[in-house]
Amino acid sequence: MNVKHKTKIPADLQTQQLQIKTITVTGSNEEISIFFYQGEFELAGGIAVQFPSTVKYWIYYCSSDFRPFLTSPPETQEMIWGFLRTESGIRVECNGILVLEFDISISSCDSNYDSDIWTRNVRMFEFSSDTASRQYRLVNPVTHCEELNVINAVNPNEQHAIGASVKIECKKKCVLFGDKYITCQMDGTWSSIPQCRRVAEVEWMNVIHETKISADLQTQQLQIKTDNVTGSNKKISIYFYQGENELAGGIAVQFPSPIKFWISYCSSKYHPFPTSPPETQEKIWGFLRTETGIRVECNGILVLEFDISISSCDSNYDSDIWTRNVRMFEFSSDTASRQYRLVNPVTHCEELNVINAVNPNEQHAIGASVKIECKKKCVLFGDKYITCQMDGTWSSIPQCRRVGK
Repeated sequence: MNVKHKTKIPADLQTQQLQIKTITVTGSNEEISIFFYQGEFELAGGIAVQFPSTVKYWIYYCSSDFRPFLTSPPETQEMIWGFLRTESGIRVECNGILVLEFDISISSCDSNYDSDIWTRNVRMFEFSSDTASRQYRLVNPVTHCEELNVINAVNPNEQHAIGASVKIECKKKCVLFGDKYITCQMDGTWSSIPQCRRVAEVEWMNVIHETKISADLQTQQLQIKTDNVTGSNKKISIYFYQGENELAGGIAVQFPSPIKFWISYCSSKYHPFPTSPPETQEKIWGFLRTETGIRVECNGILVLEFDISISSCDSNYDSDIWTRNVRMFEFSSDTASRQYRLVNPVTHCEELNVINAVNPNEQHAIGASVKIECKKKCVLFGDKYITCQMDGTWSSIPQCRRVGK
């Protein structure tokens, strides 16, 4: 509904949330300004939101100035603000994010104000000197999250109450990427949306040491399973060959704290990974040779991309060996590798299935960018554009949440 100024509007804001739509930019100095009433002339508090360069709020009858929000509102021009009165204060959301929880019983108000008015029940409200509010509505507050629908998970598609914690369990032959436990948040969205990704149906083989194994590592990824803890100082150690005795590079991964790598025939010491590997004991490492280097993943996360053409190698090494094709590899002085397998590299992400989105459920190739569009009467929470990453997972999984009619 369109905003009416200087008019008292009946509402029970203890049981209904007042939602206000604004279309303004920071720096405009426009403001939302609302007074609450228990009776026709019996004030029950008030709040203002102002839009200077940093969005600020002012609690009427408690403080005499504007203050920055403890949690910054999203930096978007169009915002939906939610105001819900509590027994002794007010909760404020912006685009579903809780940005303020004010409670008079634990707040320090200026002594010249009668802060007891914040304990009164609200029966009506008024837009007063308001320049930012465009439209408003009264809706029932969120009590549940949308159905949890994780592809390849065994969890049933069902709603969960605010505050509920859910353990994600993947189907057989699927690996969990993301949080094992997620929470239904106060704004009705999940704390995160993990992914259960299918793994290649290729049998694991026990590691054989000091034996050359045939493989084309330009077209297949060498996956190695380890179960070491940091600080063990065990290591993965692999040498690559173009021919029986023609070296084509090598790499080692050692498990001190932090985990480090060593590029043989380039440097003489270990270095920390540019991206830290996940802190789990059981890891699956992926090694894929490129024309001039190697890509290393750990549990699906790209942790190293080495390219001899742009790297500074020690002058005493023949770094040209990294340009040779790999036709075999060898576990040499390796103490960490338990099992290995050769799999085809990931080329697509799992089907994109965002509940209440109009996007079709289909696969997308690595590197593809997808724009998320929500159905009518649904609001997007999360990234509008997401990318199919190198490990076959999405950069994020947004949510399209239904809004009150």
